[in-house]
Amino acid sequence: TAATANATSYTAEVLPLVQAKCSACHIPSKGGNKANFEDYESTKKHAADIVRRIEMEPGQRGFMPFKHDKLTADE
Repeated sequence: TAATANATSYTAEVLPLVQAKCSACHIPSKGGNKANFEDYESTKKHAADIVRRIEMEPGQRGFMPFKHDKLTADE
């Protein structure tokens, strides 16, 4: 179906982005000590806050990804 064809995979699409932009803080196995985004279930619990923070503008308090440029529309 169209919905299945457009589905986002955590492992294939989200996790690589988290590893590239968020691992310093959000991947415990890499030394991160903030909210755990290392697996789907942990990340899903924070989804609304993640979206809110990545939609902020750099310089705003709470903007993520910390110390990185704003994510692109594709990201």
